[in-house]
Amino acid sequence: MEAPRLRRGLFGYSGKSTRLVVADRELRMLRLEERIRDCEEHAIRIEREVGRTGELEHEARALLDDLEKRTARLLEAEDTLEKREELHDLLRAEIAAARRDFLNAHERASSAEAKLREIGVEHPSGVIVLPDLDGAGANGDRRRTAARA
Repeated sequence: MEAPRLRRGLFGYSGKSTRLVVADRELRMLRLEERIRDCEEHAIRIEREVGRTGELEHEARALLDDLEKRTARLLEAEDTLEKREELHDLLRAEIAAARRDFLNAHERASSAEAKLREIGVEHPSGVIVLPDLDGAGANGDRRRTAARA
């Protein structure tokens, strides 16, 4: 904006010129005050945004900490589960081996009982005495005992 030309009068500048300068100065002051208010409002908005950003950063840190704790717990649980699965596999193998041994022992006992019935040898105490069927005794006359079922 161009400054108006000031006219001179008899005792200095004319009244009209002075009023124009003062009005122009006041208009500039009003515009300047308006810009100051806009800048202050903008600064307040920025401060609020910065405050929100700080809050969001704090929330984000808290969420990350919580996520790290949960991840650690999940990893521990996963490790524990793997160990349990290994233990379960080991126990299943042990149970299967024990079952096989039991079935083999049962089969041998059933076979021995059948042979005892065939032979018909019975001990007075109710225990059947068997002759050594393997022939592995020192003198070939070793005796075995089996409880009656």
